[in-house]
Amino acid sequence: MKKALRIIGIVVAVLIFLGIAACFIAPKIAKGYVEDHAKELLGRRMQIGDISFNPFRFTFPLKTSPFLNRTIPHGLSHSNSSM
Repeated sequence: MKKALRIIGIVVAVLIFLGIAACFIAPKIAKGYVEDHAKELLGRRMQIGDISFNPFRFTFPLKTSPFLNRTIPHGLSHSNSSM
């Protein structure tokens, strides 16, 4: 019984450690991914000033700088067409 409790305690401690580590590592990974793939996904470059992770609300609030390249990809427009 003591051995099972010890194993459970170790597993819980490792999971807590990994959860805390993910809170610090995930924003850096997300920032790199968004900055690297924004041109491909949005058709323009994007820089992220600050990104954080809120583990309680599971959100990634971020502050972006203005778009650096304001070209509009083909098929997209700024016009507001009414239907």
